[in-house]
Formats: sequence, structure tokens, C-alpha cells
Amino acid sequence: MVFHYAILGHDLLCVGDPTCPNISGIGDLPGEDFMVTFGGWNPTSVNRTSEGGTFMHELGHTLDLTHGGSDHIHNKPNYLSIMNYSFQLGNIIPRPLDYSRWALAPLNEAALLENKGSDNDSPPPDLVAHWPNTVFSYYHAGSDQCRWAQLPTVGDINWNWANGIEGGVLNPAVGINNPQNGVVSTAGLEPCEISNGEVLTSVSDWPKILYVFRRSANFSAPGAGAGGGTGPAVDELTQQRAEDLAGLIDADEDGLSNAQDNCLFVPNLDQADGDGDGDQIGDACSLASLSFAEPTIESAAMGDLAVSLVVPATGTGATVLIYSQDPSVLDVPDELTIDPGLSAATVPVIASAAISVSTQVTVSAYFDQSPHFLTTTITVIPSAASFCAHVSEIPPAECEKIYPLYSATDGDNWNNNTGWQQTFTPCSWYNVFCVGGHVYRINMRNNGLNGNIPDFSNLPGLRYLDLSGNQLTGSIPDSFNLPDLISLNLSYNQLTGSIPDFSNLPNLTTLYLFDNQLNGSIPNFSNLPELLDLWLANNPLSGTIPDFTSLPNLEELGLSNN
Repeated sequence: MVFHYAILGHDLLCVGDPTCPNISGIGDLPGEDFMVTFGGWNPTSVNRTSEGGTFMHELGHTLDLTHGGSDHIHNKPNYLSIMNYSFQLGNIIPRPLDYSRWALAPLNEAALLENKGSDNDSPPPDLVAHWPNTVFSYYHAGSDQCRWAQLPTVGDINWNWANGIEGGVLNPAVGINNPQNGVVSTAGLEPCEISNGEVLTSVSDWPKILYVFRRSANFSAPGAGAGGGTGPAVDELTQQRAEDLAGLIDADEDGLSNAQDNCLFVPNLDQADGDGDGDQIGDACSLASLSFAEPTIESAAMGDLAVSLVVPATGTGATVLIYSQDPSVLDVPDELTIDPGLSAATVPVIASAAISVSTQVTVSAYFDQSPHFLTTTITVIPSAASFCAHVSEIPPAECEKIYPLYSATDGDNWNNNTGWQQTFTPCSWYNVFCVGGHVYRINMRNNGLNGNIPDFSNLPGLRYLDLSGNQLTGSIPDSFNLPDLISLNLSYNQLTGSIPDFSNLPNLTTLYLFDNQLNGSIPNFSNLPELLDLWLANNPLSGTIPDFTSLPNLEELGLSNN
């Protein structure tokens, strides 16, 4: 096995140089160790996006990836990777969190062709969908500065930002990866006004990843170097350089550079941040809530995930990116568009039909590439059929009848729910008793059940059912079909509605319904010839007492306080 070790530290200073500026992190190239160190940076420059990008960037160094793919030339427009300074922090243009997947055509600054773009007119088929935009430096005559330009990765590119798309080799040559203002060339020009003759190559990172760094030429025996036998460390972005790079572009064209803007990719000239969360992210790119209607969803079912914004969407609408921690369990669309003027919308989520045990899945929502995100946890529970197909001890059909009791009566909050919907041995579930391979008794007395009684029909071996002393509500199912049931105790609940005649319980001997909110008249229970004990006290029942002569075995009758 190969391990990589990371330190998320506060600060990092160069050894022997106390004036060394704060850097975002450092990593062996290649090796096992890297650090991410944002503690000394201005909090407005650090967020989840920049932290995630830098973590992946420094990890990339330990995997033998460089800033330019095959070299350390920075800011290449054709090297679409988190290893590229232009994309590391996510503060210049929106970008995916990924290493390069393509080796695009080289860009020779001395022979740029504007009608060939960054891909030499031969883009990979998945380029636009996965990495739609790139940036390059150009000279802005009005400010006498180098700036960033954001353009699609596919198509023509006006490299000198003048005269439209020109045919033939661009003359004079320009520097498309050099936005360092103030570093004037010997010709008195800004770095982006003149080319230094670089050929900007591109590589696909994934095939060249070095998973076992001991195979590297830089590897030496353990203890031979300060890095514990790994390659040399590579220093990284400073806060000042990161802010300088972000200051050269206004990605959302709202009049504020990315270095000043609290919503980089959503226009918000007012910079309002009144939601009170203290995150220094503008309201225009902040989510207000992410919620699911119910805490659980059954396998193979569909539900609605609701997303709301702090302020209504503007322009062409707001795109909220959605991510499921485990799409194989809970599938969600990649994104949701909220129409202009609206501040909320819903998106369908679908639970897998193959779930056999309850599984929690975290769903995240990100607003339009903003670092602001929210999460919610949804529990996917197997349907009765999918779970009970795996049980032993009793027939799956019987499992399917008792299984819904848990969900219907808030089983997560029962006083004791041992085994329920957790094991495939129902006879070991709390107070489920079996005889001869069938459910014989269910005793949930005083167990904190809260909800409606499900239909327990078609349990051929069930003799005793006790759900007394809980918070059961709703009516008593009139479709109980339990021909062998002997005792039914539903007392001390909050059941309402009329009393069914229980005609499908011909062998019932004990019926306890006292201390509920049952109303209406009392049936004569002529279909229960074996009945011995009948207790209906403390209910708002009305009407006359029926003739119970059809109950020849009746010994106890309780009708008081009605």
C-alpha cells in the first residue's frame, strides 16, 4: 500500500528566510507528504473551493504532477488542470475540481493562430461539457495593464484582444500566459505585450500519475534527505500573487474585479451580504436552505429536494449544482435552474430499488460555483419487498406485513427498536415472537409508537397483537384479516373514528379498545362468537347498548365513561 500524509496547517515559512511570504501549501515532487497552509491569508481569500483545489493541487505534486503538465510553466490556457495556477483556487473562472483529462495541441507564442483557438480546431468530444472555459492574458491598452480574458475552450480566440479574429500567424507575438503587471520587459512593454518565445504544451494528467513514488528517479533511501527519502518540495502560490491574479479579471462583468467581488461569478455590484451568516460571501451567490420533504425515502421511490436562495435569481437565472454522496443509492440531477425573479425551486431525487438496508446519503448544493454550499442528509430505507426478499425464519410475505409498522409509527424513536429493519431475522426483532416459522406474537406495549396502525392482514400464525400504551392516532383498520388472532389490545392510545365489526377476526377472545377517542355506535360483534373479554371504556361512544346475546362466551364487558 502507498500512503500520502497531509497537514492542514496554519502557516508555512521558508526555512532560513523569515521574510518568505505566506504560501498556500507545499508538496513533495513526487513523494508522500504535502501541506495546505491558509491560516495566514485574509479570510476573504479562503473558502471551501480554494481549500479543496489546493488540497488536490498539493496531492498532485506527490503524484508527480507539475504546474505545467510536463514542466513548471504557469498559467497555460491549454493545460486544463487543478495543477495550473489559473485554476487552483477557483477565484478566476469557474472550473471543475479535476486533473487534466486531455493533451490539447501545443500553443507556440511565436506562431499563434487565432482561428485555431486553444485546441487547434480538434477538441476532444467531452471537452466543452467538462471544462467549458479557459483564461489567457492580454494587454489592455486603456489601463496599460495585462488582464485575464475568459473564453470557451473550443472555438476561435482573439489572442491579442484586438482587430477581431486574424488569419495567419499573429504578428507581433504576445504572451498569453503572463499576467505579471509591473515586470516590464527590456523593450519597455508589459509581459503580455510581447512573447518570450515559449511553447506551451499540454498533457493528460491521469495517465502519468505516479502512484508508487518509490519508482521515481528522485527517490533515495529513507533518511537520506529532509523529505524522508522523497523528491524535492515545490513551493506554491502566495496570497499576494493569488490576489494579483484575481484582480486582473471581472468574470461576472459587474464592474468589480474578482479580487474585490464577494460573488465572483454572479453580478452583484451592491456587494450585499445581509444574510447574517458572517461568511463574507454575497447574498447574490448564497443559498438560504436545502431540504427534503421527509427525513426518509423508500427504495424505488421519488421525492422532491427543495432549494432556496437568499435573494431571487437575476439575469438568465441561477444554476445550483447538486451532488449526491452516493448516486448508486440516491440519484440526483447534476444541477437545478431557478428562473429569474424566483428564489426557490425543487428537483426530483430517485432512490435505488436495490437497497436492502437503510442507508444515509448526504446531498450537497452549490450555488453557481460559489464556495457557499449547504448539505442535507436523506435516509433511504428499503421497501418491504426489497428488504424481506432476504429474510430467513419466516416467509417473505409475513415480513412484508410487519415491516411497515416501523416506518408508520416512527420506529427510529421507539423506546426499543432492536433489530427492526436492521437484520434479516425478524424473529429476533424486539418483541416479535415466532412459532413454527410464523409470526406468533407482537408486543409493542408502552414502546413509544407514534403514528397510524398499518394493515396486519394475512399473518396466518399471529395469535396476539398488543399495541397498547402508545401514541397511535387515526382509525383502526377495518380490513384486518387475521383469522387466527386471539387477543387484540389497542388501549391507551389516541385512536379516533368508529369501531369496525372485526368480521375477519372470527377467533378473537379478547378485545381491548378502552382509553381512546373512538366515537359512534357500538357494534354487536355478532361475528366474534368466541369473544370472552370486551373493554370499550373511556371513549366518547354514543347510542344504545347493543344486544350481545350473540356472544355466548362473553365474561367481561367494560363500557363505562362513554
